Amino acid sequence: MTKIDPEIKTLIEQSPPFNAWPLWAREDMAEVAFIKHFRRGRKIAGAGEIPHAFILLKGAVFAAWHCHDGKAFFHLGPGFGEAINLAPALAHIPLMCDFYTHQQSSILFIPHEFIREVVSKDQAVMASLLEFICKRFTRHVEQSIKRRLIDNPRGRLIDTLLYLAASYGEADAMGVRINIRLSQNDLAAMLALSRQSINKELSRLADEGVITKSYGAITITDMAGLRALDRQQSLCPPPHATPILGAVRQGEAAQVYPRFHMD
Repeated sequence: MTKIDPEIKTLIEQSPPFNAWPLWAREDMAEVAFIKHFRRGRKIAGAGEIPHAFILLKGAVFAAWHCHDGKAFFHLGPGFGEAINLAPALAHIPLMCDFYTHQQSSILFIPHEFIREVVSKDQAVMASLLEFICKRFTRHVEQSIKRRLIDNPRGRLIDTLLYLAASYGEADAMGVRINIRLSQNDLAAMLALSRQSINKELSRLADEGVITKSYGAITITDMAGLRALDRQQSLCPPPHATPILGAVRQGEAAQVYPRFHMD
């Protein structure tokens, strides 16, 4: 019998949807799952690959879509403890994007072969996994529609700050600190805005007392106030939609992510 790593076992027991699986399935998963550590800018999964599912333990990851015209779209992935790539791993579908680490990160991988094997053995496991994927998909669709209805830099930045706080936020004496390093260039790349626009809107929010900002760090000091501003931005949808993800040209990626490796 393979010895089970107690750290991996604990992580699986704490992570939905796996924490709802029967004991035998969680123990089998603990035998095949593995943890890897990455430096900033390392590729962890590539377009065209059948991905392993993974859980972010430390750091941050982002998805990158590369277009034929040379543009690249970036989006920070879910936060700590969130299972990623469950649907493509289950359906054996190649990825349409690359995943990179935004900073030094630790990740727990669950082989896609195991996920397909375990759901074939137990219909209850299959049902719980599909329910989890459908709920997440519904939530993402709602968020995407909301973001498409926001057509101004201020609203898009506020929405992104709330997303980052939900995914990477950590409460402290000042409020909720976004626990990843984000430069104004990073935010500009995510939102398809100039760094000057990001600086202007961050300064405006700081003057209104809802955030504090320092080099590479943002703390939301008034979460209720920021949510109220978000609701105001969502009440007046524009007559047309805007891209959800930020866009920069690949030639600019080295400036935004100085250790961004395209290997």
